[in-house]
Amino acid sequence: MNRIRIAATLFGILALTSPAAWPASTSWQPVAQPAAGWYPYYQQHGAAVYFNNSFWVIGGDTLIRRSSNGAAWEKAADGAPFGKRFGHCLLVFNNKLWLIGGAGSNKFSDFQLKNDVWSSSNGTSWTQVVANAPWSPRRIGQ
Repeated sequence: MNRIRIAATLFGILALTSPAAWPASTSWQPVAQPAAGWYPYYQQHGAAVYFNNSFWVIGGDTLIRRSSNGAAWEKAADGAPFGKRFGHCLLVFNNKLWLIGGAGSNKFSDFQLKNDVWSSSNGTSWTQVVANAPWSPRRIGQ
């Protein structure tokens, strides 16, 4: 069944059973519930998407994680070339993952706003597309 999926909720991974009913539908169903160990909401300030038949959570630290079912998670990469990132935009476009802007820091209180753009066709190997995009550095949808 075709589904719209959303990841990293406090209640687990949810799927909309009837995408045609979006956005008025209330027919969200759990796909996976939080389990012991790592779970997406533990990666604070990260962003989540569904790409290449997997959920992806990127940001909050330098790890990149993925799951095919929303319950069992694995490290897809140990270190992201864009460093520790939060408040960024993560999206899927033209069969690639795209990470845009956000803030980079080693501590939440001392961060640097970014306006860079990164892409990946597999989620593990990333290329910086633009170091300084023609918009001001920003985070959290500014």
